[in-house]
Amino acid sequence: MQDHDRDHELNLHYSDEEWGNFCLAAITGRIADILALVQPCRASEIYRQQIFEYVVAVIKDTLGNQFTLPFGSVPLLTYMPDGDIDVTCLLPPAQASTWITPLKNRLVEISEDPDAPFPITNITPVYAEVMLIKCRIGGVQIDICANQTAGIASAVLFERINRHFGHDDLFKRSIMLTKTWCVYEARILGSHHSLISTFSLQTMLLHVFCVYPDIRTPVAALALFTEYYSNFDWANNAVTIYGVMPLSSLPDTDTSPPPTASLPPAISGMAGDFAELVILRRETFIASGLPILPFQLRGMNVQDPLAPWNNIGRSVAISNLHRITRAFTVGAAAFRGLLHGAKDGRLTLPKAIAIVDVIFANTWTRSGRPRPDTVLLDDVSDDALESKESELRSNAVIIAAFMQYIKTGEQATG
Repeated sequence: MQDHDRDHELNLHYSDEEWGNFCLAAITGRIADILALVQPCRASEIYRQQIFEYVVAVIKDTLGNQFTLPFGSVPLLTYMPDGDIDVTCLLPPAQASTWITPLKNRLVEISEDPDAPFPITNITPVYAEVMLIKCRIGGVQIDICANQTAGIASAVLFERINRHFGHDDLFKRSIMLTKTWCVYEARILGSHHSLISTFSLQTMLLHVFCVYPDIRTPVAALALFTEYYSNFDWANNAVTIYGVMPLSSLPDTDTSPPPTASLPPAISGMAGDFAELVILRRETFIASGLPILPFQLRGMNVQDPLAPWNNIGRSVAISNLHRITRAFTVGAAAFRGLLHGAKDGRLTLPKAIAIVDVIFANTWTRSGRPRPDTVLLDDVSDDALESKESELRSNAVIIAAFMQYIKTGEQATG
């Protein structure tokens, strides 16, 4: 019996609603298979931790006994197989502008040592608004910067948001699926290519969760994400966690956040968390001595959840905005056809799975390649990874103490 005939025969025994739920469950299962290809695993976590500890040792040996912390998607456990490791070292003012040359020279020296624990390649210092060193260590991209505290507070925020929404890490799984589609299928993620930054994407996704609080699966989150932003009026509005905000209403240089009472119902129970992290973000920024500039309007405007003056969508070049919106439109049509067709009983199970595989065709193609972040590890159990919330909270405390030291000259303690 052919698949279509078998599905038709099965469908005769179910109501339209039951068959729709059955088909949607099959789609959700296939999405889980895709997530298994890209999400962090035990082997990648061990390997990345080994590389991070090596980076810490090199920085300590070169710059002295400084705090060195990871931030971004690695401590949040939402990194892609080929994602980088973001590292910030906390330096006193005397070193804040001079660290990059000695560390670059040390990395170059180690790269020429055949007995080094990890091969180091592609060492590139970047002298920009935020100075950093980009390199590859053990096949993994590493970005090293100094005194960049924003990423620590935002990692704590998204960890708490994930816990708040619950449902077996629904928000993190939705981040992973959305990043997968944006990176491999739509190719619209990457601030270094004047596209959407990861921080901006996560904030945009949180906005969607606030608009549609009944989201229960990653594929529903991604479908609504593409649908929502395919029609968003970027010319007149900005995305914020408090709702859509007209550009004329964005703050100038005011560092005071909107009152926590204005948080949308979906996250209103997190008012205390937001208040704590907004204060931390504000105090560490002021202590850094950097000027608070007016909100920089760009083609895509996304307000930093913890710093209302900061446009985290500014990486998107106006020339890329049409491309991004077009990708959202195409994606929305694909997911609309998939989910509505399944719910209405118009799709057979094989066709539904085939559509999922077509939508994520590039992801499946890449699945045949070994992960660069597990290259030296074998026979590692793939148990579920535990939340790093306590580590993130500890890092936030270290940041706060260090910035107080910078501000007052008192010795910080970790």
